[in-house]
Amino acid sequence: MNKVFYLTLFLLVATMLFGCRKDEPLVPLRLVQTETFSNGDHATFEYNSEGKLSKKTENVGSAFGVLNTYDITSTYSYTHDTIKVAKVSLGFDGSSHTTSKNYEIHILNSQGYISKSTYSIQGSSFSTICTYEYDKDGNLTKEIQTLGPDTYITTNTYFSGNMISTISNYGSLVNNCTYEYYTDKINLLNQDHYGFNYMGKYNKNLIKTGNLVLSNNTH
Repeated sequence: MNKVFYLTLFLLVATMLFGCRKDEPLVPLRLVQTETFSNGDHATFEYNSEGKLSKKTENVGSAFGVLNTYDITSTYSYTHDTIKVAKVSLGFDGSSHTTSKNYEIHILNSQGYISKSTYSIQGSSFSTICTYEYDKDGNLTKEIQTLGPDTYITTNTYFSGNMISTISNYGSLVNNCTYEYYTDKINLLNQDHYGFNYMGKYNKNLIKTGNLVLSNNTH
């Protein structure tokens, strides 16, 4: 009887461990299809066969008393170490329509995260370049943003899987933001659910409070 029992138990465990293909998740990841905000703005998302974000359509309305509205369509394409984004914005200010096209090129590092981004506008020689640094755990620790002759630096600090502070230097202005998290509330909605997790690890817990302090850089 014991031999039969242990054999049955072994077969049951083996079925649980090996019954599914290794590359198939036990629980399929649910991807966000639509988002609606309290001010009426909304967005829809489309994904390719690999679950990566392929198209994002946004309708941005008259939030905070601003009369301009925008319909923004972004399409995404992927290679081994590069992500390209083409963004078309249709604007309306109440009397006339405008169209603009922006382009993004993102280069991935060996961790699979974005290490360099270039943003450009069609018909303009102006571009913005951002470089990113990560620690060994995949946390985004530093961002260097270059806009023409100006350079802006942001550094992040982490503790227990959460980003607890961000310090941004914008010329003479310094933004210092600190965060407190719920210890009993896990962050269940993250970048994975949008098919675009390329900017380092996401916070483990939900943010409880944030405190922003502005100061002048006297150095």
